[in-house]
Amino acid sequence: MHCPNCGMQSASEQKFCRACGLNLEKVAQTLAEQLPTLSPTLPASGSSAELVERQKKIERWIAGLCATAGAAFILFIIYGIVYKVMMVKGKVFEGALFLFLIVGLVTALLLVMYREHLREQAAKAATPQTPSLPQSETTAKLLEEARVQPFASVTERTTELLAADKRRNTGEV
Repeated sequence: MHCPNCGMQSASEQKFCRACGLNLEKVAQTLAEQLPTLSPTLPASGSSAELVERQKKIERWIAGLCATAGAAFILFIIYGIVYKVMMVKGKVFEGALFLFLIVGLVTALLLVMYREHLREQAAKAATPQTPSLPQSETTAKLLEEARVQPFASVTERTTELLAADKRRNTGEV
């Protein structure tokens, strides 16, 4: 990244330009927003992309196991209601009412979970993901001495002309 004021190259994590002192935080943020987003097929960096992928894979396995265990538990309850209450005890109306209640609760729970999932997706879409700028080498080292030739100021030249005019008018050479 280069300082927009003086053109000095600086690291993206620097807060101020070392040459002119310009605040670079907003410049770095603007550059990060303007960088093209990384392709999902290309990993951002080797190890962190692999870790994120592994974490997603484990989360999918956990969600699948929880869904399987929940479905088995629901089926066990439905089996208990249908077999024990409706067939063995002969209470068909009470069993059907209890079965309807359980199915309604499970459906409501699934709808709440789906609504939260949609809210998370909408929040992710609403907040722009600003990619970070590529990190450069450390900024702890000192800058090289500037090899700039000083220019004579306008006042120095005009002062010399005034002194020459004064000498001519007084007769000094």
